[in-house]
Amino acid sequence: MADQEHIPPFMPAVHLPPGPYDPSSPPPASSLIYDPKFPTPQPNPSQYLIKVLSTALCRDELTWPEVISNSRFYQPPIPGYDVCGTILSTPSDDEHTYDGPKFKVGDEVFGWLSVHRGGGAADCALAEENELAFKPKNITSVEAASIPLSAMTAWQAFFAHGNLKHIADKCGHLDSEVVRDDCMDENGEEAKQLQPRIEPVRVLITNASGGVGVQALQLLRSKTLFGDQKFWICGTCSSRNTAFLKDTLHIDEVIDYTVNPDLSEAFRSKGWQPVDFVFDCIGGQSLKQAHSPAVICDNGSIVSVAHPLKEEWGDLGIEKRGLSSRYFIIELNGKQLEKIGTLVEKGEVRGFVDRVFELHRAREAMELVESKRVRGKVVLKVN
Repeated sequence: MADQEHIPPFMPAVHLPPGPYDPSSPPPASSLIYDPKFPTPQPNPSQYLIKVLSTALCRDELTWPEVISNSRFYQPPIPGYDVCGTILSTPSDDEHTYDGPKFKVGDEVFGWLSVHRGGGAADCALAEENELAFKPKNITSVEAASIPLSAMTAWQAFFAHGNLKHIADKCGHLDSEVVRDDCMDENGEEAKQLQPRIEPVRVLITNASGGVGVQALQLLRSKTLFGDQKFWICGTCSSRNTAFLKDTLHIDEVIDYTVNPDLSEAFRSKGWQPVDFVFDCIGGQSLKQAHSPAVICDNGSIVSVAHPLKEEWGDLGIEKRGLSSRYFIIELNGKQLEKIGTLVEKGEVRGFVDRVFELHRAREAMELVESKRVRGKVVLKVN
């Protein structure tokens, strides 16, 4: 390793039991183990070693194929891929470069770690440069850990897979370089655009009070990204979170899914016009209903981070109505995270933390996350 502090050979960590795992029956949160003497990971020449300060947990992460795949049998998976910490050692590959490593020993960073390695529910974790950005100076490590995955997911939904680019391009307050590199689809072509309009662009976000939802709401209200462009935003949530969305995040309308789980019926009963863009963060019947003419307008766009459309749903009128309907999995992107960090320092984006647990209570924390009764993120304090 290049420049580094003293690294102990063992560390406290939380991990799943050794595999193999059955993908059809993934390990539950109750199977997590707190181990005070887990081997400290050893970085390869391109990796940083981070002293983790905080890590945020994600619903369903114990079921991700990358986490429970056969290739992980040699090392029990460690959860917590959203992290904030300080650099302990830098890549040896950078030792003789002109500028040296981007991040120096002692720098505070935040990021989203590759799920192909151990996560941040441990004293130390490994990271590549593209997984990190400098931690915004105006927030705590706990808040910083709650931001990367959720905010980058919303960012990529809007600018890489959705159709909001033209709005950003046409706003007088926007430096188009902020999003220009992020507005391409998987074929390298510009994302489908809405027709220019004067009235507010209408957006529906399902599970709007969850970790991704609250970041999406803040991005849509960002003056840096959208200038004076107005949005009419509707979100789904439980009755517990209605006031939070309205009073704290200034959402325009809320659908309480415990009262009215049918999106199309909710729109009809309220007399709302269909939206231009649906950001689906929950999947299931909500994703299917989002394709209803009562919910999404012709030529509208639906982006889901929950799961792809199911074959038994049929075509849902996608081609006939000119809809764009996509599912995507987030990609690591340190440059996007840097841009999000700038929004945090401007006060346009913040992290929302529901509960904070000490590392040894990770099992309890993950069970809370899996209960789906969380507003924002659940964070583990590691150091």
